[in-house]
Amino acid sequence: MVPHQPSDTSRTDPSPRNLPIVAMGATVAFCLLGDSMLYAVLPTRMDELTLTAVQVGWLLSINRFVRLFTNPLAASLFERFQFKSLFSMAVLLSVLSTASYGYTGSFAWLLGTRVCWGFCWSILRLAGYLAILSPEGPPQHGKAMGLFVQVYRSGMLAGLLLGGPLTDLLGYRNTALFLAGLTILGFSTLRHWPSVGRSKRSEKTPSALNALIHPPHLLLNFTALGASTIVAGLVGATAGYCLKQNFGDLHMRLGTLRLSITTLTAALLSSQHAYSLLLAPSLGRLTDRLNASRAGQLGLGLLLVGSATLLLAPGLTWILVSHLIVFLGGSLLSIALPVEIGRAATAPNRSYALAAQATWSDLGAAAGPILGYFLAERLGLLWGYGLAMGLAALLILLRATRKSSATLHRGKGERNVV
Repeated sequence: MVPHQPSDTSRTDPSPRNLPIVAMGATVAFCLLGDSMLYAVLPTRMDELTLTAVQVGWLLSINRFVRLFTNPLAASLFERFQFKSLFSMAVLLSVLSTASYGYTGSFAWLLGTRVCWGFCWSILRLAGYLAILSPEGPPQHGKAMGLFVQVYRSGMLAGLLLGGPLTDLLGYRNTALFLAGLTILGFSTLRHWPSVGRSKRSEKTPSALNALIHPPHLLLNFTALGASTIVAGLVGATAGYCLKQNFGDLHMRLGTLRLSITTLTAALLSSQHAYSLLLAPSLGRLTDRLNASRAGQLGLGLLLVGSATLLLAPGLTWILVSHLIVFLGGSLLSIALPVEIGRAATAPNRSYALAAQATWSDLGAAAGPILGYFLAERLGLLWGYGLAMGLAALLILLRATRKSSATLHRGKGERNVV
């Protein structure tokens, strides 16, 4: 019997195994419209909405902090409830939370809706990972993860691009209601959603809390923490600050274009979404070709190179290129790391392992900007870039050492638990 060749099948007939993943990605993209709109609208409409700058900061970050608790909760729920039922509930709550953004009677109300959204995102993201890495999922995990990221990131970009113009045209409240109506379209792909069986608990299945520090996965989780700290915090969050410190508030020329610092910062940060839209499937195929572990090392290598060149960047072009290198490494790691942890975990505790890694990543994304600006204001930007470079180098070294140790153990007949 001729063995199955996933790569050939994916080229000639990509739809049967990946269609459910694309359908889920499209649903998640609709759910992300309202969340992304807030990042474009709240900072510029805070006076109109009677919000302070501190309150806007809380509204834009609380959904990340709450996921430190809702990610393990989501893993527990997937163990107890049907996959499609739980996913449908998250979509419905996304519709309601987006509609609720339009009612700005109090800061506490908006804060509650953002907490609700954080819970929804925990379920939506974990559902996609489980659908890809389950036994019923597609054979090429990297390619499927790339497709999922590519499709749902389109919702992030659409929310950013539509949020401002729609608010100018319709007003803030009507825009929130309009995007909530669009979010309902997420149910249009319902018949294509995958069916993923519930995992049965065993005595060896760790609790949601223990999964956070499960020794065999701790290095992978630390990788997720370090990568998100670098990409979202030490480099990404300080991109605008870096440009302003180096070039002030003046307009500048980039080739034949005359750009303001604000426009250039927005374009630079949008490149992260552009990578996902344009390169995610290719990065997924690269992950399959190299294997997830080597792809992870390559992603960390890009973070190391990008951070190092930021330390030496002599001008605007090098600063932009350095940021793009870091963002490319982050895009590759966003695909490789979930695949790596999903394959390392056994079926009974896969949901907990994926949720734990997402929690570590969210922790870095939430705390990274705080750390980045603290270092920038107290010691200077170069200290933040130096820390990013050192953290990336440490992760590469630890992973290489662990891999060498695992290879040695296999040679002695021991089981590899990495």
